[in-house]
Amino acid sequence: MTGTPWRLPCGHRTASVTLLIAVLLFIQIVPFPFALLYGRLATRYSTKRMLLIGIGIYGLVTFCAFGLPAIADPRLQQAAFWGIAFLVASSIGGIQALSRSYFGKLIPPEKSAEFFEFYNIFGKFAAIIGPFLMGLISHLSGDSRSAARQICASQTEGTPGH
Repeated sequence: MTGTPWRLPCGHRTASVTLLIAVLLFIQIVPFPFALLYGRLATRYSTKRMLLIGIGIYGLVTFCAFGLPAIADPRLQQAAFWGIAFLVASSIGGIQALSRSYFGKLIPPEKSAEFFEFYNIFGKFAAIIGPFLMGLISHLSGDSRSAARQICASQTEGTPGH
């Protein structure tokens, strides 16, 4: 793909804006069938188990992304980038769908409106705090990879059953 090249934050390779837009579109389309798949698998295994599998896939994505700069062949690096995008997309749909239904099972039905409002507010806080922590840790350490590692570790600590 062609387009304006820019440096990936964690590596020495360049990626085109066209490639990044294509990956973003891919990540918006692919989650839908995986939401359905996770739903079916949740009826067979359990919602909690499938949520933990999705979170585990996110952890795998983090480790795979750390290896991207070490790939010397640009074609292989781009294939790995698409593979990581696929893993992200496959988890997004399932986690979003199952987390809401799992949360709905945990709360009292007569207070669902209040609890789901807290759920939405915390989602908005996470959308602010996550990038803030990423930027702060990147700034303090001078390395965005160490910030991603730290956020991955904090998510692991917050995982139920850990």
